[in-house]
Amino acid sequence: ELRSVRPSLLVAIDEEGGIVRRLSADFTTFPSMHLLGRLGSVELASRLGAAIAAAPAPAPTEPGATTRAPAAAAPALDPAGTWQWTANCALLLRVSGWTTFSPRGDGTWNASAGNSLGFSANGSATLSGSTLTVRLAWSNGIREVSTMRISGNSFTSTSSAGCAGSGHR
Repeated sequence: ELRSVRPSLLVAIDEEGGIVRRLSADFTTFPSMHLLGRLGSVELASRLGAAIAAAPAPAPTEPGATTRAPAAAAPALDPAGTWQWTANCALLLRVSGWTTFSPRGDGTWNASAGNSLGFSANGSATLSGSTLTVRLAWSNGIREVSTMRISGNSFTSTSSAGCAGSGHR
């Protein structure tokens, strides 16, 4: 919402402890430093540092520049269909798979998924703007919440299982 008024706005969040509200829509998220420390992997810490350094930064603007709101709202996004994806997970694991979304008719979607490790999942998804929140229960007992930031027919994602990925329709 802030970026609709000023697209070049840089928002930084200092999460040092206490009660933390995690932002998801339009923000790049990374695993917590606590989790990274518990894993004890110098290689993973280096890879995360490189990913943070490579995260897109807002384009600079001249002082006093103004922006205009778009003339019309973008058409509603429909995530229905099958999306292919790959993800790098906190334990240095690379996994690929698919997720299929089918509309329920109430503005939410059923979700079914499978991955290269042989696990399957079922769940649901809700959409807010271009961010799809997917809740899955995997056949190996893992319950995961993923945030997909969709742009056209591709997306980037992060998940509660410590994975960061991307994919396409």
